[in-house]
Formats: sequence, structure tokens, C-alpha cells
Amino acid sequence: MKKFLVLLLLVAMVAPIFADDAKVLPARIGRLYIVPAYSMWSQGFDADGEKQDNSYGDASAFNVAAALEYGITDIISFGLKYVPGYVISTNFADSDTLDGTGTSGADVGFKIQLMGPNAPMQSDTMRFAVVPGVNIPFAKYDAEAEATAMGAGDSFSAGGVSNSSLGFGLQASFDYVVSDSLYINLFSEFRGYMPADFVQAGITPYATYAGYVANVNTYSSGALSIAEPGDVKYGYDLTVELEPGYETSLGGGMNLSAGLAVTYDYNPGQSFVDEYDAELAAPILAGVLDNPTITAAINNSLSEDSYSLTVTPNVGLFLTGLPIPMEFNLDASIPVMGKNTSASTTVLLTWKTYFKT
Repeated sequence: MKKFLVLLLLVAMVAPIFADDAKVLPARIGRLYIVPAYSMWSQGFDADGEKQDNSYGDASAFNVAAALEYGITDIISFGLKYVPGYVISTNFADSDTLDGTGTSGADVGFKIQLMGPNAPMQSDTMRFAVVPGVNIPFAKYDAEAEATAMGAGDSFSAGGVSNSSLGFGLQASFDYVVSDSLYINLFSEFRGYMPADFVQAGITPYATYAGYVANVNTYSSGALSIAEPGDVKYGYDLTVELEPGYETSLGGGMNLSAGLAVTYDYNPGQSFVDEYDAELAAPILAGVLDNPTITAAINNSLSEDSYSLTVTPNVGLFLTGLPIPMEFNLDASIPVMGKNTSASTTVLLTWKTYFKT
């Protein structure tokens, strides 16, 4: 797995922790999240869904995410999320050149409760909320720079773990309240992305193109200019999660919570905005290399879809009797199955503090 695919994995590491129920904060109440996360993996799921050992050996990553929520009214909250945050360190046992450290982008959105005790559609047993928002990347990935570094045997860090593209999305959460202690949450999220330049699409398609350029120039009498593919669509990310949740009071200002989330993530792969065909790849060189084969390889390296299915047991303790109320949650995300993705296990500790204005 090359650098860019590792970065996409890290982007997904912390996101599930912010898959939320359909509750909103009361007006003028704020909540700050600090989320350190440690992820480890030695295998990945291939295109057939089978587990294969990593080419770079055992791997691990440690990062810290953060978020801020604030209740504007009793049914509308503002949210700012720094996800996956900053990747502080990565380790790849059998590779001296992979480096996944760096910063990510920010999610900005509003959570609007449409059904609930105080919502426009009033209900004591059902809650429904939506979160429209945007994702703003902080750093751009550069496959050309990585290819140059790889060719020289150097390590490479893009300085960021975002996908370099402005995103937009919508979350939806539905809760069914079974009793005072038990509820069932159904969460879904759709993220779409604006097109990005070809060099931001990933090292595999760029290396295919760069290798084609090098081979053509090797077999020609002089250096030839070969058209570079244009903008690439990142596709979209779709997440669906089902979680039964349990909450109870322990007395003395302490509340206990527990849950078991089952999460499905899907991405259809990337594609060119305008189809990249043989005519764009120096058609005058048809006798030198098989252009359709090369362009098909570039297209195929973009188009592979991926999915993952994980289970995440979690437990939390809410200390309401402190001068500053605090909540602590421990989660462990465990892979069950997948395709074209890493089989990573992630342990997350979420520290939430509450404040009033």
C-alpha cells in the first residue's frame, strides 16, 4: 500500500467516533472533544475480500482529533470537527520511506433536530436529526513529489492526511427510545468531493502515467510531451451505522453508557472528469507502445471500489457532579470484512468537557 492509500486509511480512523445519535445540545451549552487514537494493522483486504499481509510489514499510527459543538437553540447546534486531526507518528516495520504524519481538514456544519421532545415534530420515543456541512482540506497531496522521492529512495510526507478536495455532505441520525436506559441509533453519512488535479489522485495512477512517459522517451529519438490526464473525481464516501445504546445512572453524579456499533463504509473509487483515452496519450506513438493498454491501466488504477465492515464496542462514564462536567468514552474499532482496504484495529479515547455561556 502506497503513501496515499495509507493517508486515506488514516482519514477514516477517527471519523466513526463522531457518528452521533440524534440528540442536540441545549441552547448555550458547548462541548469540546479531544480524541487520541491508536491504530494498528498487519494485513489488508484485497480486491477479492481476502486478507493479505502488508508489503510494508506491521504498521501503526497515532493521532489526535478534536471537535467543538455549541447549542444555538434547543434544536440547532453548530459543529466544528478536526478529523482525523493531526497524525503525530506512523511506523511501517518494513519500509523506511513511508511517512503518514501531518494534518487534515475540518468539517463545519449545523445539526438540526427535526423530531424529538422539543422539535417541530414532537415525539418522546423517536428522535431524528440532520447535519448538512462542508469539509475544508488543510493540505494538498502531491503524487509527483512522492514519485520523485520514491525514485531517490527518500521518505515522503505530504504534510497532510486530507484528500486535497473541498467536500460537502449530509449526516442523518434516527433514534428509537426503547426505555429510559435503552435506545437504538441508525446513522448515515454521505460525503461528496469536488474534482481534483490528477497529481492529487494517488501514487498508483501517477506512477503508471510517469512510467509510460519514461518508456516512450526511452524508445523515441527525443523527449516527447505526452498529455497528462485532467481532473479526477474522488467519488463519494457512504457510511451506514447501527448501534444499540445503553445509559444508566450510578448515583453520585456518575452516568454509565455502553454500546456496540456496526459500521459499513463504501467508496466507489475515482474516475476522470472527462474520459482519459488513447487519443490523449500521444496517438502518434501507437507503434511504440500499446496506448490503449496504458490508458486502461491508468483508468483501472483509479476505479477500484472499496468497502469495510467494522464492529465497535464502547463504554463511557459521564461525571456530571464536577465543576466542569466531563465525559470519557473508550472505543475499539475491529475489522470484520472489507475490500481494497486495510484490516486495521483502532482504539480511541474520547474526552469531552462541557461549558455554558
